[in-house]
Amino acid sequence: MTKFSGLSDKCLNNIKNDLNDFYIPYRDSLSLPDNVTFGCEIECNIKEYNEKYVYSLDNPYNNPGKIFLTSIGLPTKYKVSYEPKDILEVITPVLKDNSESWNELKNLLEFLSNNGAYTNGLCGSHVHVGKSIISPKKDKWNIFFRLWSLYEDEIITFTNGEYYNTRKSFYKESQPVREYI
Repeated sequence: MTKFSGLSDKCLNNIKNDLNDFYIPYRDSLSLPDNVTFGCEIECNIKEYNEKYVYSLDNPYNNPGKIFLTSIGLPTKYKVSYEPKDILEVITPVLKDNSESWNELKNLLEFLSNNGAYTNGLCGSHVHVGKSIISPKKDKWNIFFRLWSLYEDEIITFTNGEYYNTRKSFYKESQPVREYI
């Protein structure tokens, strides 16, 4: 078996080009059990959202991110949390594995993209999965975390987007699971 470090530059460039042309097709179901729920928190920057939108500690109802995003058309059903450094965090409602939820997520991501959302290494997004996905039995959770740890590097790479912008504080705030197994 050949390691990546043993491949020639030409071979590595061919692999990179193949990956650049590879797209994961959009799906409207992952065939998860009906009781599984999840939600997403998506952090991003948008150029127009900057220091003129100031969070006021005196007025907790003054949510500059929410004010900005609703002013450009974000539906009010989404929560927006305050993040420092001009970062917007959009929080989905609870979602299920059905075409309605996947379309909602797709529409949210398209809305953000169409309004110039980008990441700069200070942003990160994550998914919350309802605990019903795995039985309450401890051994089932151990199996899950062991399986997760096998693919953790690939999952992290995939979630950092096409430019691989890993949040600078990622490993400080999110320790790899494999370190605890």
